[in-house]
Amino acid sequence: MKTEIDKKIDQMLATRENKWDNRITFTPKEVCEMLGLPRSTLTKLYHEGAIKVCKTGGRYLITRLALYDFLSQAEDADAGILL
Repeated sequence: MKTEIDKKIDQMLATRENKWDNRITFTPKEVCEMLGLPRSTLTKLYHEGAIKVCKTGGRYLITRLALYDFLSQAEDADAGILL
């Protein structure tokens, strides 16, 4: 059973074009586009440990689970996505 935050996150990641619906990982550029953040803010969040990033073959990727965790923590802290 999905919680309210899970439903909100699913709605945020779903697009009319199904662009990100079935993806497991996202590039930092895609995450910035999803969240409406500048790349510098995402980099800061990574260095602060707020969002986990994996490096695979020279590429930085953010898993769907890491994105869910970040958004859930932001919601739990009553901070929303405003950074």
